[in-house]
Amino acid sequence: MILIAAPICEGKIYSINNWLEWIARQQYTDFDYCLCTESTSEEFINKLSQIEIINSGNIKKPIILINEEIIKIDNPIQKICNARETIRLYALENGYSHILFLDSDVVPIYMDTIQKLLDTNLDCVSGLYCYKNSYVPVAVSRKRGTNPTITDMEEANKKNQLIDCLVIGLGCALISRRVFSEIPFDFAYFGNEIGEDYGYCWAMENIEIPRYLDAKLLCFHLGETKNNRNDGGFFTVERAEK
Repeated sequence: MILIAAPICEGKIYSINNWLEWIARQQYTDFDYCLCTESTSEEFINKLSQIEIINSGNIKKPIILINEEIIKIDNPIQKICNARETIRLYALENGYSHILFLDSDVVPIYMDTIQKLLDTNLDCVSGLYCYKNSYVPVAVSRKRGTNPTITDMEEANKKNQLIDCLVIGLGCALISRRVFSEIPFDFAYFGNEIGEDYGYCWAMENIEIPRYLDAKLLCFHLGETKNNRNDGGFFTVERAEK
């Protein structure tokens, strides 16, 4: 079983319903999904607890993890690093084979994305999403030492190949138990100057675990606009049926 997981901030929930709807409609069924929040607001936690989706006829509620330690942290990279570590420990303790880190503002286009990622049989592989308002992939090609170009991705897709990366973004990344059982999200190790995805990839590099990008598995990277702001109610079975 895999764990689909996202850190979530109470002040940035503009795309959560898009995220939940994709999880409900996508084709893979052997999963749990998890939200890790720093909020201790009773109202917010109650709202999260009301979330329900239907996947293949089954009602599924989210696992809600509360990381109160994040409240005491000012550095945003450290906050998300600690949230991912909370998710990693939960997955480790509960026997999941993989974590699909899927940020709440990243929504895959294809409904078979999870199966396609699993079919690679790789320990670390990501879908393709770009920095917001750009066509620059959140990845660093090993060949180029910088972001892969559109030409790089087109060529890889024509040859049905993956792109070997130094760094992949954790906004849509499938990580095997082999990896997350060995490597913690340790902010002290990663340092202040790099994101937690960069740090985690360098930690994988140190134990020779390759990282790949599947440029065919496109994802939307949603921004906070009037068109996708959350309307105050989270995705539930009742809302889905209306």
